[in-house]
Amino acid sequence: MKKACIAITVALCLVISVAFAPAGADAANPIKVKINGTDLKTDVYPTIINDRTMVPMRGIFEALGADIDWDANMNLVSAVKGDTKVSIRINSKLAYINGNERTLDSAPIIIDSHTMVPVRFIAESLGEKVDWDANARIVYIGSKTAPVKEEKPPIVTEYTLDKDTSLEYRAGCAAEFKKGTTINLYDNGYVKSGIINDDCWLSPAADRSANGGQVRFKAGTEATFFANGNLKSGTLLNEVGLKYAHINNVELSLIPSRDRNVVNFKAGTSINFNEKGYVASGIIAGNVVLPYAEYNALSFAGDTPVIFNDKGYVTSGTLRDSTSLPYRDNKLVMLKENTTVELNEDSHVITGTLKQDTELEHQGGYVGTVKFKKDTSISFGPDGYVKTGTLTDDTSLPYTEALKAIFKKETAVTFHDNGYISSGTILNTTSLPAADGTYQNVTGGTIITFDTNGKLTK
Repeated sequence: MKKACIAITVALCLVISVAFAPAGADAANPIKVKINGTDLKTDVYPTIINDRTMVPMRGIFEALGADIDWDANMNLVSAVKGDTKVSIRINSKLAYINGNERTLDSAPIIIDSHTMVPVRFIAESLGEKVDWDANARIVYIGSKTAPVKEEKPPIVTEYTLDKDTSLEYRAGCAAEFKKGTTINLYDNGYVKSGIINDDCWLSPAADRSANGGQVRFKAGTEATFFANGNLKSGTLLNEVGLKYAHINNVELSLIPSRDRNVVNFKAGTSINFNEKGYVASGIIAGNVVLPYAEYNALSFAGDTPVIFNDKGYVTSGTLRDSTSLPYRDNKLVMLKENTTVELNEDSHVITGTLKQDTELEHQGGYVGTVKFKKDTSISFGPDGYVKTGTLTDDTSLPYTEALKAIFKKETAVTFHDNGYISSGTILNTTSLPAADGTYQNVTGGTIITFDTNGKLTK
């Protein structure tokens, strides 16, 4: 009886080993799977069970471009590709394609922690053709050979014209560019920059600009374009009204006009646009009122340049009149007429020219005010404290919390962000600390600079 049990056990082992081993296989000749001519690379070799080639589930699904969903409670695997959903259950011969039941010849099974699934069923369910080459032991899915990659000629993005040539800068919009000049193209084939041959009409934006969407630009000058096909820069042939912002960005109370978002720019001058097709900078043709904040506007002098931000607010321009402007919240400075002002994104002054002698704060770590000279340039840091200016009088200024030096009147000074002096012209011969720990006698009338710790650097 004992011998009979041993014999049965051996027989069962032989059956199992035959069922799960690669048919007629040896380690030197494993089964291969090729998808459109390319080997399927997996962590374990494909194997044959019940005359069906089984492959690792994740590897075949991902190679065929399917998304996998695993329900651990149900032992159910689903793969979705396009409109097709294939569902199979571990150790079950029942499968489903878009809810329709199918019976498998070999159930999915876990071998060495890898879920193995029948390759033919999976591939054909996802719309692929499957062939088996028994002699070579290869499963072919899709094409047996890899597609030949079409060799595309290199994209030319710069060349010199051998004749006057009309080229598109966006679909349906073209200009004639001059013979003998260099043309730069984007990868999409549209012009990036070039010299226009004749006076020509160009469209700043596909959907928007004054004068019916066209502006005339001067022959023999460079035109540049954004990648979206909108005009970036050019030289105006005639004086023309152009939009600097969407009309809803400009308050009716500031500029009560139907064309309140349009201003005339000077003939023969360069103009720059942003990617949305609104003016970024140019020289205005006459005196004009323009917004510099949501509810504030200024009068700017004609024949001078202005710069706009993306909201359509002026960030730089020449003041027509003397004007009081904020340099910090609730702090105003009077700036001189016919001088340039620069404003930051908060509509506070960055640089300008003082209309009158003015006391301004240079505090940061130090609290104090300094009197600055009229008709001289002044600049402010991002926190609204003075960075540079010209002294009205001989002035004692701190270079550390406890130490000061006297700086000469009517000379320029600069400050660190901490409010201490950075550079200036010393009035008298003075002993000052150096970086090496010593003190140096500095002759009066010398321009000196301090580091942020109040040590001489020059």
